[in-house]
Amino acid sequence: MNPPATVNPIASLVETTRKDVPAFADAVLTDDNQLALDPVRDARDHLRDLAATTPLQDLARAWKTTEGVRQWALDLCGRIEEELAAGQLGEASLEWMNGRYAMAGLAVLSPLKERDRPPAQQALDTLMLVYQLGEYRRLDRLVPGGQWHLLATEGLMPPPTRELPQDLISRNVPGAGAGVDVRPAS
Repeated sequence: MNPPATVNPIASLVETTRKDVPAFADAVLTDDNQLALDPVRDARDHLRDLAATTPLQDLARAWKTTEGVRQWALDLCGRIEEELAAGQLGEASLEWMNGRYAMAGLAVLSPLKERDRPPAQQALDTLMLVYQLGEYRRLDRLVPGGQWHLLATEGLMPPPTRELPQDLISRNVPGAGAGVDVRPAS
């Protein structure tokens, strides 16, 4: 769907698991080849449980990260507007284009819906981030040895979120990190 842009390890997992690692397929895919990582109950109940059971320090860190994602997205949009006004596409446009079909591109949409985001939306975004990170770790337990270093690929995740799964990303970086920058953006 987007060959010249960033890789998507989740799409890759769905596309290749049954064929390449059938022993793990039943752990991560349903019979109709959908990812079996979503809660099997009402998502609202699952998010309420996350809010009640996630350690406060983890919720606070995710809250700050979510705010960092919002600021990154607003800054990116402002830089793109400047490039468009100047009639010259540059780094900001390339950054947006590289991530438009990945999580980074989706993260740009939330701040654009509401310039003054209410705390309830911030809380929902925070819980969704906590949920996402938990699913990465659950998937890592189900299928050990995943290529988590791909989460550090430019455009895949919003830069502020890359720090949170560092335990996964840095564990299997090819060549001890050669060619992959896993540092969070400043």
